[in-house]
Amino acid sequence: MDKYICELLQKWCPEQPEEILEVGCGAGYWLEYLLKIRKTIVVGVDISPDMLAVAERRFSGDPRVRLYEGDIRNMDFLENDRFDFTFCAWIFQYLVRVNFREGLRELKRVTKPGGVIMLTENIPHGDAQAFTFPTYVQEGPKATMHGQNLHIERERY
Repeated sequence: MDKYICELLQKWCPEQPEEILEVGCGAGYWLEYLLKIRKTIVVGVDISPDMLAVAERRFSGDPRVRLYEGDIRNMDFLENDRFDFTFCAWIFQYLVRVNFREGLRELKRVTKPGGVIMLTENIPHGDAQAFTFPTYVQEGPKATMHGQNLHIERERY
């Protein structure tokens, strides 16, 4: 599965992004990979202070990495339209019992118009899905969570 996610990150992450966001970064596994494939600043957000402590040790002294403790449903510490690429791996499965649309709205809010949001999720029966959401498409900036004017591409592995 990691190999396929690496391929998807190569495919969907812009070649020269100003900043990349990973929400649910945990100990920084994917942040480290993103740093290898793109020469840019990476920002990680995680709800767990324990996981962030591991990530802080992993990236100690690296000026390209910024880490924040926070909840995907309320990232008011991040500016609107900031990131060229936003990535989440296995986060939304934890939001099933709460309003996960809040998380989607926040991802859209912090991602630049024309940027890409990539979500990777496990689904029942052990399969996994990767979803990519270009935040705005040719129809203009009226993209919604309900699919109107929003291009959704799904890749199964």
